[in-house]
Amino acid sequence: MDGIKAVDWAGSLSILAVTLMLLLGLDFGGETFPWDSPTVICLIAFGSAAILLFVLSENKFAKYPLMPMVLFKNRSNVAALLVTLVHGFVS
Repeated sequence: MDGIKAVDWAGSLSILAVTLMLLLGLDFGGETFPWDSPTVICLIAFGSAAILLFVLSENKFAKYPLMPMVLFKNRSNVAALLVTLVHGFVS
């Protein structure tokens, strides 16, 4: 029971919401719906806004966060994460 209490449920659900909304918005855009349809715009807009919810839950409420914000204080960590992000886009 202690293990279940230690899980960052708010962070887990918010990162799930971010991932689903952004990927569905990008997948639906141009294929299923036009890019300027309310469905695509809302999915991308609310998915982007949910990132703020994720960061807030990780900073303020999580005892054991999924992504500790301390990782972003070191410039070399941020540079490595950005290189990985760009590499993923290029691939």
